[in-house]
Amino acid sequence: MPAFVLDVVGSAKMPVMYGAILTAWSAGGIVGPQLVAYLSDHYATQLAVYAFPCDVAVLFLGLLLASTLREDKEKRVF
Repeated sequence: MPAFVLDVVGSAKMPVMYGAILTAWSAGGIVGPQLVAYLSDHYATQLAVYAFPCDVAVLFLGLLLASTLREDKEKRVF
């Protein structure tokens, strides 16, 4: 992953982006299982019916955030 981040954002922004990636990865590792456990406790009979739309919503939110934080190619300095 560090080599990918270095190729995509350059060496000037690598520490910030790599830190953001690791933070998001760890937050997903905590929030995802907690959400599924909550749904399992409260909606055990229809867990798949509720878990899948929640997962899709989180992925869509991530896509929206990633697309709004993208810079123009002309402004990149790497």
